[in-house]
Amino acid sequence: MKKLKIFAIILLLTIASCKKKQDPEPDLPPETQSGANTFGCYLNGVPWKPSPKEFGNNTLYIQLDGPYFVLYAKCNEGVRDEVMSFFSDKVTSIREGNYPLKKSATFDNRCTFWDYKKNIEMFSMDRDIVEDGLLTITKFDLNKRFVSGRFWFSLQKDNIRYEAKEGRFDISF
Repeated sequence: MKKLKIFAIILLLTIASCKKKQDPEPDLPPETQSGANTFGCYLNGVPWKPSPKEFGNNTLYIQLDGPYFVLYAKCNEGVRDEVMSFFSDKVTSIREGNYPLKKSATFDNRCTFWDYKKNIEMFSMDRDIVEDGLLTITKFDLNKRFVSGRFWFSLQKDNIRYEAKEGRFDISF
C-alpha cells in the first residue's frame, strides 16, 4: 500500500509537470499586411497599444485627405492619456518605402507625441525638439484600402525623451 501511494504521488507530479504551459499574450500585435487595424510599439521600453473606441470614436485611424496622410493612435487607459501621430503632405507620392521623420518648414514627414496627463506636447517640426525617426510603408493598397508598416522615433526636449521602438501598424481606411 505504501508503494502504491508513492507511485501515485510520483505519477501526479509527473502529470502536473507535463501540462502544457500557456504562452503569454504577446506584448505587441503581429506584423500583418491585411488591414487588421492593429498598432503597437515599445514606448520608452513599455508596450504601447491604442485603446478600444473612446466615447464611440476610433482611437486608431488613417486619414487620406487631399495631399495629406495622417496616422493617429490614442491610448487612454490607466495612467496613460497619450497620442502618437504621423503626418505627411506628400500623400500623392506615398507608396511603399522609407520616410525619414525630419524637421521641415512644411509638414513634409513628421511625428508628434502628446502626453496629456503630464501636459507634454512634442512636434518633430518644433525648433527646440531633438528628433530622429523613420516611417516605413510596407504595403499601401488603395484597392483594398489599407496601409501597413513599421516605425521608430525619438523625440526629446530638454531632459524629457520619448522613444518608440519596434513600431508596427496595419490599418484600413
